[in-house]
Amino acid sequence: PALSVWDLIQRDADLAWSAVNSHFILGIIGFVGMLWLRAYVMLLAANASRELMTAAGTGTAAALCLMISIVNRGVEAGGGNGN
Repeated sequence: PALSVWDLIQRDADLAWSAVNSHFILGIIGFVGMLWLRAYVMLLAANASRELMTAAGTGTAAALCLMISIVNRGVEAGGGNGN
């Protein structure tokens, strides 16, 4: 048993590794959000059809899902310490 919450966190969770992964995921989400917003504004300015705007949004969401799945595979592979 752990003597304190801090001991439990240090024993069972690699806090630095978890923080780096969560910040990386948030960065990916922010980056894809900016790409989506740029595409949306440019398509609005070009008076694009709703179908094209839907396709651009769907493609952006698919790219986000792919990026997150790649990171999840890396997380599943291990904690970055050679294990």
